[in-house]
Amino acid sequence: MMSEAPRTARIPLQISQSCIVASVQVDLRPEVLTNFQSDVLELVRDSGARALIVDLSGVDTIDPEEFDALRRTSDMVRLMGARPILSGLKAGVVSSLVDLDVNLTNIEATRSLDGAFDLVNAALDTGNQGQRQPTSTLELDNADDPDSN
Repeated sequence: MMSEAPRTARIPLQISQSCIVASVQVDLRPEVLTNFQSDVLELVRDSGARALIVDLSGVDTIDPEEFDALRRTSDMVRLMGARPILSGLKAGVVSSLVDLDVNLTNIEATRSLDGAFDLVNAALDTGNQGQRQPTSTLELDNADDPDSN
């Protein structure tokens, strides 16, 4: 009897409100990130999704190579006409990325999944979908912060 080779963990993808939502709950090993990139690009192509929201609220650490792989996938998604948004980055993760001088260009981020959907829907409401200029720094929205109003 042949033993099965261990399966590489995958990041689950689902479609909600015409957006692909990826909930990252696994270690971002190179093979996981490679599969993620392939799965996302295929789903963007097949679904016509208007955005990719990567929920990182379950991630406690991201090293520079892992973040760079996420950034490259975001760049590819943007080229395919969908808006990439990272959500749920923890303060410690953001602090580490900044301290390590990680390239944060063209990254759009929100504090929560709800904030990411708000960004996508706001762009659709104003008719600016696809016309937004890429951000040059990591931005955190205040949409879900009651003290910001």
